[in-house]
Amino acid sequence: TGPVQLNGDISVVGSTHSQQSLRGPVSGPGGVTVASSELLLANTANDYSGPTVVSNGVLRPLTPAALSPTSALTVKNGGTLRLLSAPTSAEGWTDTDIKDVLKSSVFLDPTANLGIDTTLRDVTLNAPLADFIHGLAKYGTGTLDYLVPGPLESGAISVREGTLNIGPESALTLPAPAAVTVDPVRGKTGYLNLSGSASLATADLGQGINQPALYAGSTGSGVVAFTNTASASVGRLDVGRENGSVGVIRLAEGTVLHSRSGSGNTAFAGVDNGSYGYIQNDGGTFTNNGELALGLYTGSCGIYRQTAGEFAMAGGTIAPAGTQGGFYGGLTYIGRNGTGHAYISGGSFVQHGGNQIHMGAHYAATSGGLSVLTVDGTASVSANRIDCCNGNPNSRVLINLLGGTLSLRYIWRSAQTGSSATVNFNGGTFQVAYNNPPNLFQGGTACIIYPGGGTIDTAGRNGTPATALVGASGMGVDAITLDAPGTGYLAPPLVTLSGGGGTGAVAFAEVDPDASTVTAVRILNPGAGYTSCPSVTFSGGGGSGASATVTRIAPQAGGGFTKVGAGTLTLSHPSSYTGPTVVRGGALSIAADGALPATPLTVGGSDVPAKLFLNNRTVNVPSLALDDGGRIIGGTIATPLIVKDSPGITDLEVLCTAPALTPGLYAAQIVDTGLTWQAVQQLPLPQTNIELGATLANTPSSRWNPNHAGLYTGFIWNRSPTNEVWSFAESIDDNVMLVLDGETLINDGRWDGTTVATRTVAPGPHAIALRVYNHGGTGGPVAKDGWTTADWGFGVDRLGRGLKDTACYERLLDPGDGSLLTVNTNAAAIRAEVRQGTLRLTTGARPGLYAAQFTNVEWSTTSPVNPRNAVELGATLANSPKSQWTAKHLGIYTGVIWNRSPTNETWNFAESIDDNAWLSLDGVVVINNTAWNVTTVSTNVITPGPHAIELRVYNNTGGAGPVAQDGWTATDWGFGVDRLGRGLKDTACYEPLIDPGDGSFLTTGPVEGDPFQDVPVEIAPGAALDLNGLAQRVQLITGGGTVTNGALASGSALSPGGDDAVGTLTLSGVALGAAVYRVTLRDAGADILAFTQPTDLSALTLLPSDAFSLVAGGRDYIIATAPSFTGTRPVLSGFPSRWKVIVRGTELHLTALGGTCLTIL
Repeated sequence: TGPVQLNGDISVVGSTHSQQSLRGPVSGPGGVTVASSELLLANTANDYSGPTVVSNGVLRPLTPAALSPTSALTVKNGGTLRLLSAPTSAEGWTDTDIKDVLKSSVFLDPTANLGIDTTLRDVTLNAPLADFIHGLAKYGTGTLDYLVPGPLESGAISVREGTLNIGPESALTLPAPAAVTVDPVRGKTGYLNLSGSASLATADLGQGINQPALYAGSTGSGVVAFTNTASASVGRLDVGRENGSVGVIRLAEGTVLHSRSGSGNTAFAGVDNGSYGYIQNDGGTFTNNGELALGLYTGSCGIYRQTAGEFAMAGGTIAPAGTQGGFYGGLTYIGRNGTGHAYISGGSFVQHGGNQIHMGAHYAATSGGLSVLTVDGTASVSANRIDCCNGNPNSRVLINLLGGTLSLRYIWRSAQTGSSATVNFNGGTFQVAYNNPPNLFQGGTACIIYPGGGTIDTAGRNGTPATALVGASGMGVDAITLDAPGTGYLAPPLVTLSGGGGTGAVAFAEVDPDASTVTAVRILNPGAGYTSCPSVTFSGGGGSGASATVTRIAPQAGGGFTKVGAGTLTLSHPSSYTGPTVVRGGALSIAADGALPATPLTVGGSDVPAKLFLNNRTVNVPSLALDDGGRIIGGTIATPLIVKDSPGITDLEVLCTAPALTPGLYAAQIVDTGLTWQAVQQLPLPQTNIELGATLANTPSSRWNPNHAGLYTGFIWNRSPTNEVWSFAESIDDNVMLVLDGETLINDGRWDGTTVATRTVAPGPHAIALRVYNHGGTGGPVAKDGWTTADWGFGVDRLGRGLKDTACYERLLDPGDGSLLTVNTNAAAIRAEVRQGTLRLTTGARPGLYAAQFTNVEWSTTSPVNPRNAVELGATLANSPKSQWTAKHLGIYTGVIWNRSPTNETWNFAESIDDNAWLSLDGVVVINNTAWNVTTVSTNVITPGPHAIELRVYNNTGGAGPVAQDGWTATDWGFGVDRLGRGLKDTACYEPLIDPGDGSFLTTGPVEGDPFQDVPVEIAPGAALDLNGLAQRVQLITGGGTVTNGALASGSALSPGGDDAVGTLTLSGVALGAAVYRVTLRDAGADILAFTQPTDLSALTLLPSDAFSLVAGGRDYIIATAPSFTGTRPVLSGFPSRWKVIVRGTELHLTALGGTCLTIL
């Protein structure tokens, strides 16, 4: 502060952002060099004569008088002259003062910078700065408007505090090495706004070279905003670097940001521990030449949020070093050792040229980190693949598919200790991309389906999840209440949900950027397995004081699975999701028992034909909906209800039967701070998630929360043939309600009392509903009032002793076989309804094999999949001469081969095919030969019954088909079976793989029977049941629709109006075997069978449908019409002897008029 005498030059140095000052007068022959940090000159009496050099540092003369009049001022080498804008020279620097110092003799090179401080007043620069092509730095609070139209060349642009507005017609080009920096000191905030058509560009130094960057929030808080059609093209992005820093970039609709990042020149959002980087795209275009990383080091946070617009990452071949344009190398990294989150709810997020997304990939010496990709709304996200946890133990990857589409070849998890990768389906779609491998989710990647459901679009390709599709277990976060909005938030803070016993919950904070407050907390993924409410913390975003509370956790069951798009998806693991299964397009192939859960099933309903391949399995579903273009093939469907309620044709090639019992009870748990016992009693009972018993009632108090309820419903069975007396008992804190067959047996609100109810229970099932609840404090089972355990609190005594002694009771828990508890009673018989369109029935065991031929394809044992659209009696192409083959020609034959003998037999299969032959028997490959001139023989023990078989034969180029080589002597057929098992290559030992036409050797499936042989079907007017040219047994046909194209075999029954009403049923192209016509007669009319062709009714039997039909008041009824009737008369059974059948022209009458009947059939 005192006088300073400079007898020589001094150099002022210090750390970045540090400040030093000379407040006393400075005199003498020496000079001052500001080499780093910032120097304040405050005295107006400075008269030193040496040079004043600003090189790399910052010189801050408060007024023009603070500069020595006898010292030559120069600014160079990245130095900055900081001038305080003021209305008078006594307060700072006037516009004239600033203009006077803007001389080439002062600013020596392009790296020299002019700093304008707007602390005292806002400043507008709206005219070109004469010959000034140097850098511009904004200091102090307030606003600097740079409105100079372009194009202009400029040096570095920096904002150290306050707001710098560039636009609306500015166009600035920054030569190397000039960068753009919005980086105040810690605790202060700087804003850079580009509006109108403003543009900003740093130099492109080419691939492989570290480029001038756009820095936002390296030390303090920096915000860059693009509006209107503003754009920037920068060397790379560096958003949020040091501990405590906050960097924000916002893109409005129509704006453009291009980053020339790449390998060795990575763009970052969130770098060091404690840093926060945020990029939000609300409709702009954000493109990258190469690498971008969100959340680099442990403790960092990088978030990319896109509501609309486009994100594009280059890919393909890396451009040569120094080349401008193209792919500069690198990947999109979402989270490395820090926390990274890409939340895309609109627009496109594309990795071009086969580029990948890496999540949770290792970077530093430490391990761990959280990587999140959320796809929501209408967003489209695409990449070659996503690699997870690569080289990074303890890392967690969450991929939340809430909406939109994620298009990839596959997702792969590296098997790192403690790491996990989970795909959370909750309304979104995974689309299989080009050239995919068979397994879509690899390395232990888990797939969980939440209430919004999940969709896989195979898009014309084939694959398998290679993991189970599981339903979200237990409870997830269902409500978050914002307690305090906080202040100072420049961007959404990171929301962390901790504790509660579960995993996978993800939430996102919404902010009002104008008010700088948090406005809401959006649940992106509820997570699973929570037993209590997790805590909520906020970090980053530049603000403080926001707080929130999880107020409710609730069951997350009920989500279903949908398959769309052409191509085949194979489910090879048991599934446990609890919502409906919908096959809208392509094929869903069931390759494991339990892969199709016992939930409602729909097949068809889109422009793409849909198929469900059961692969000879039995599946249990509560209902089956058949839509236009649907087809179910090869197995058994056990269901109480089949409905066809859409135009068009649906095909059934399966046996349909009544369902089996499902053990357990429908179950749900809810934790909600506002939940009361009164509300619990009004809640609807659960209908989706199934547990073997009343889990919460049998859980100790440590697992109960305040305002915690459990609901259970289903049926409890008395399996004895006689009435029994049973007792039910509970000892639960606070409330229990038990309802049996509609009667409330227990409704207890005491925490310390044991309640017992004893009732007589008849044989069979009884509807049961149990509700348990804890209001607050300790809850659950209590050892009180005779009850001696606190581990479980509800039981049943099937000896009916009526005591409070725990030893008398067993938990309300089924052993797993449905002997005590089931969710269904199987009381409703199976039935089918054809409400619209045509339902076409085909036996699941037609003679022959499903056959397909493809040309212009490469050899593969897995692709393409046999579409099963056609049936041939044998392996046609394998048994066709060379003249029937072309280049790249593939034949596939799939079905069942039968050993009809009662004992094991040894069979040989032999092939002599040019080029390839592959045979799978019961899932085991027994022939795989790629040699054109070798005869291959396989010897197999064949047990009695059906065996799955698939044969693939292929010609590449040149010679093709059967060849007489290596013992094989025929050239007109090349594949055969020897059912004597002689093991020779002699053609004479073999027969071609062909069925004689009766299904004795080859069939399309192993389930021999007609689809509706045990199913009554009602056909609505305008709808049709197509028998597909076959003689089929249908248990009962009712309704006013049409049966067409086939024959009704013995055991079929017809009752047009149903057994209690009259109606007309049309039969078009249908012959009748030994069927039964259950005729309904009423006073005003009767059932009518309306045939469209001449009809032989010789094998038909007529029965009265009900007792009323025997006492109908009419004497003559038309019961059938046809162009003509042939054959002998139908047999009457159950009618009084006075009733006769006669023909009058085209009408068949049932009459009791008496006398002689003319024309008796």
